[in-house]
Amino acid sequence: MRGNPQVISISTHGVTGYIKTKKRVRKFMIKNELKGSQLVLTIDLDGERRPSSTGKSDIIATTSGFQGQVYKGENVKYMVNVIVPNK
Repeated sequence: MRGNPQVISISTHGVTGYIKTKKRVRKFMIKNELKGSQLVLTIDLDGERRPSSTGKSDIIATTSGFQGQVYKGENVKYMVNVIVPNK
């Protein structure tokens, strides 16, 4: 899957993470911003992938658990995993 990064609209703030593997540290990024009442997440689907722990899929991006965004005084939580199943 090559070409322009694709945008997934759901909405939030900006999560950058690093995943350690045996050979190196790999970076993944989920950009998030609050636009009115919309939490918008932007994920580069052409980003570097890593195998899941079971090897059944490749992980494109993950928040590695719940992340929070304050909206109208409340802490809204979200969790995202973007994967490609192996065939």
